[in-house]
Amino acid sequence: MKRLLAWLWKYFKPFTNWRFLISFGIAWIITNGMWYVIAFVPMNLPDWVVWIAISYVAFLYMPWTPEKLITIPMAIFIQTQLFKNDKKTKAQLQEMYSQAKSDWRYTKIKILTIKQRITLKMKWKRYEKTSLGSNKRH
Repeated sequence: MKRLLAWLWKYFKPFTNWRFLISFGIAWIITNGMWYVIAFVPMNLPDWVVWIAISYVAFLYMPWTPEKLITIPMAIFIQTQLFKNDKKTKAQLQEMYSQAKSDWRYTKIKILTIKQRITLKMKWKRYEKTSLGSNKRH
């Protein structure tokens, strides 16, 4: 359990500071906030703009909406641009990146190993059916 928590902490650590909170707020305003304002604050905009905004806000409440997949990378980009001189945040993001890279390599190896085992099992079954199976009957 400690290993799992340490592994998770490497991913969440860059997101637990006030710099990321500011960056996430800016990214959220860009991706969502402006649409809430356009949809629900009367500003004498054309009706079609308001309807597009209302439709987008309704789209955000769908369970399969990939909104956070856009907002979080945008927040990380904004954080790296706003706080260029912050060495601690850069180090945390670099550590998270290297952890993700190593996890991805491990996952790829695991998938390839499973795929190879399945292929070998299928080949063995075909081999048993053709050559060994015919020898057992005689």
